[in-house]
Amino acid sequence: MTTPNLPFISSPRNVQVSDDLAFIVQLWVDVLTAQGINKIVLISHLQSIEEEIQLAAQVSGIDIIIAGGGDELLTNNAENAIDGLEIFNPYPIKVADAFGDTVYVVTTPGEYRFVGQLIATFDEAGKVIRLDEESDVVLVKTDRPNAQLINQVINPVQAYVNGLAATVVATTEVALDGLRSSVRTKETNEGNLIADAMLWQARKLADQFGVAAPMVALQNAGGIRNNNVIAAGSDITELTVFSMLPFANFLSVVEVPASQFKDLLENAVSRVEFVDGRFAQVAGFKLVYNPALPAGSRIVSATLNDGTAIITNGAVVAGAPSISIATIDFLARGGDEYPYNGAAFTNLGLTYQQTLSNYIVEALEGRITAAQYPEGGEGRITAVTNAAGLAASNAVEGITAYPNPFTERFTLTYQVEVADQITVYLVNGAGEMVATLFSGNQEIGTYTIDADAKTYGLTDQAYFVAIQRGATVTIMPVVKQ
Repeated sequence: MTTPNLPFISSPRNVQVSDDLAFIVQLWVDVLTAQGINKIVLISHLQSIEEEIQLAAQVSGIDIIIAGGGDELLTNNAENAIDGLEIFNPYPIKVADAFGDTVYVVTTPGEYRFVGQLIATFDEAGKVIRLDEESDVVLVKTDRPNAQLINQVINPVQAYVNGLAATVVATTEVALDGLRSSVRTKETNEGNLIADAMLWQARKLADQFGVAAPMVALQNAGGIRNNNVIAAGSDITELTVFSMLPFANFLSVVEVPASQFKDLLENAVSRVEFVDGRFAQVAGFKLVYNPALPAGSRIVSATLNDGTAIITNGAVVAGAPSISIATIDFLARGGDEYPYNGAAFTNLGLTYQQTLSNYIVEALEGRITAAQYPEGGEGRITAVTNAAGLAASNAVEGITAYPNPFTERFTLTYQVEVADQITVYLVNGAGEMVATLFSGNQEIGTYTIDADAKTYGLTDQAYFVAIQRGATVTIMPVVKQ
């Protein structure tokens, strides 16, 4: 089972893609079961193990899911957390399927650093009755060389790679965070460096290509691939640049109305909880978003570096100018579902690797400093998970939840001060919407909602109740224990 995002992260041309994964999986499980097969393993590549977890809960009859694409580290041994990797979950993840049976979900990080080892014992009915204690990822510490392979394949390639590695273009005086888990979820100094390079280079070439000098830059995190922290004091070589930006993406400029710019930003943060490659590293403006809100309504504000407000309190500012954007042609063509909607764009003739190399050699004079690119970034992208940064509300007041913490259910009470369309969401700590508790017009008055943990499948963790009226959102935490 491959990701339904295939048309947006690759170029499959006329391949037909369905996003009804649960239907497809259940169909084939039923076909196999009808043939007398009672041990079923699903191999999938859905980009984030959160998607496999959701899928497992929607179907029945699967015993094991081997997931790919998310790069999460599942392990029961803390010593396996090498090279800055964080442990996502013990190995394996256990998920209750649609009938309440356990599905065992496993994955490993890529780059050949681990091999997954799941040792399961089935009974005659095809149910997993035991997992061996040795089930875990295995850290790959050594390999056995093959002389013929080395001479015919590896040595010629290695000679070229060595040439790239020997060509130093800069030195970094600060650690540059290019970890997948970082660049796909938050601002990083490596992301800022790349976005700045795009904005700088596009501005230099704008007149030559007859386009407006871009105001901002957007680089999707999926195009940043080194997946490590480049240590302070390291040389930046041509090979380093290619490891950071390995694809054949070309620097491009496209201009869109302010309303469409907001749509682009909404897409950029729409799947941050899934560690999705569409998350953007940016230059030329500051962005505030709220991951606790439903996708499509998360952007709180966007302000250009010159102080021009484009989005305030979740709405495009009246009279906001069109925005000229430096980006890559992959995104301009609609990659990662960026809604450029066929807008004309100009390819500036340089790859994004060349763009980064030119920037650090010419603009930075071969020296990347902590003053320019501090660890953790400089506040270009801010995520808020409460009412901070949102418009103060005089439309929804007096929110209470009782009991809080709760075990089985809680009652939400709130007052509507101005008659309007009101939507009440329940989201988890990762910003993923769990349920819509209410949506409709409400008159002035006091309202209550009873929320049952079993009905919504709530587990022991912190949640947020988000009450939305237009661009105004009021949030309060509730805790199940």
